[in-house]
This record gives sequence, C-alpha cells and structure tokens, in this order.
Amino acid sequence: MWHPGTGPYAAWVPSPFRRDQLSSDMQARYGLSSGARNAAAAPLVVASIVMAAAVAGWFAFGPTRPAIQVRLLQWEQSSPSEVRITYAVTKPAGAPAYCAVRTQDRTRVDTGFAIVPVPAAPDRIQQSILLTTLAPMAIAEVLGCASTATDLPSAAFPPGVAPPAIPYRLVD
Repeated sequence: MWHPGTGPYAAWVPSPFRRDQLSSDMQARYGLSSGARNAAAAPLVVASIVMAAAVAGWFAFGPTRPAIQVRLLQWEQSSPSEVRITYAVTKPAGAPAYCAVRTQDRTRVDTGFAIVPVPAAPDRIQQSILLTTLAPMAIAEVLGCASTATDLPSAAFPPGVAPPAIPYRLVD
C-alpha cells in the first residue's frame, strides 16, 4: 500500500543510526549502502554525459556547414512593369545556388517574383536582373539564397493572378 511521503520523491529523513552500527543486510534494506545510491545515480550521470556530448557536438559541427549569404545592393524601377535589382551572393566556390527575388506594392501584395540561378564558378558574384512586375512596385527584396530551388519560399500572388510569363532577364 502506498503512503504519502514514500517512494522515490519522498523527503530524506536522517537516521538515528550511523551506517557502521547496522549490519550489511540492514544497510541494503534501508538504502544506506553506498552501492544502492551509486546504482540509482548511474543512469542519471550517463544521461547527463550523453546530453552534454550531443549539445557540444551540435555547437562544434553545426555552424561549419557552408552558408550562402546574399546582400541587396540596389534596385531601381525602370518602367511600371520592370525593376532592375542588383545583389551580391557569397557561397562556397563551385557550388551552384538559387536566389528568390520579389517585388511588392504599397499594400505588400506580390507584384513580381523569380527564382534566379547563380553560377557555380566564383565564390562571390554580383548579379543584376530585370524583374517583370504586374503593377508599379514599392518594395524590392531578395528573400534569400539556397543550394536548391526547393529550399526557397514560393511566390505569394493574390488568388486568380497569374505571374508574368517571363519573370526576369539577366542584365550584364
């Protein structure tokens, strides 16, 4: 029968006896032997060591993955249906990349969107594109770059609005 204050979470109550005053059977029965305490603490120690090793491994090897960085340098609306966007991409040399570029109007509705491939050859490249827009825009941004196009966000045109047939052109 279970009684309140008993079990593994019960408060420790000091014994009027010292360990050396009791037989080994009595020490084992009442958990006064050091072996019983060590056996109960061993799984906690092992679990703590495993968790600490996992966290240390994540911090040691997680940030070493090659990152693709992008910085928007300039944008200029050349006509009501086109905007010139210039950005710089830093990536591992020889690795291809893709960047998601979009424009929005004053109400933050997408007016233009494209996923643009970045050449694999140099590790730092500056690219300029002419992005086709459906209406005059107020904001141009590079949403990000990734090693695959599927890792990038998709367009968010309003329902019933079709994106431009040719979303962008590279500019030399």
